[in-house]
Amino acid sequence: MTRHRIRILFLLLVLIGSTGSAWAWPGRVLEIASSQVLVIKTEQEVKRVSLFGVDSVPKGHPHQAQVQRCIKNELAPLNRVEVVPVQGHQAHVYIEGDGQNLAEELIRAGYAWVDRADCGTRICRFWRSLEAQARQEHRGLWAEPSFPVGK
Repeated sequence: MTRHRIRILFLLLVLIGSTGSAWAWPGRVLEIASSQVLVIKTEQEVKRVSLFGVDSVPKGHPHQAQVQRCIKNELAPLNRVEVVPVQGHQAHVYIEGDGQNLAEELIRAGYAWVDRADCGTRICRFWRSLEAQARQEHRGLWAEPSFPVGK
């Protein structure tokens, strides 16, 4: 299967298995509120969305600017996304154009880690392998010797 087909299949599985609203909705990112919260404008309203399954540095952390820069780079140039609700205010956020899952890209780049308390699905196991690889290759936050590796 091509990578594109795998992403489409994953998106369909998320839609079918979602515990929240099962309908994806398009939007434009207005603000990066924190390292894992986005403010997104839909056609009718503005919503705060937390990236499902990941955690990152808290607001005010010295590395927050690096994380936000990574998010901006991933979203550029359109800032358009497709949001798939998962539970509560958590969602999968796919970048318009290439279909990449934003949380996955942050983990791959070393700017987020898997939230082991809330992320127990099949995709989370894959993300844990991406996290281990980012740590091993000292990408992003993991390049900083003082960064707490025990996360």
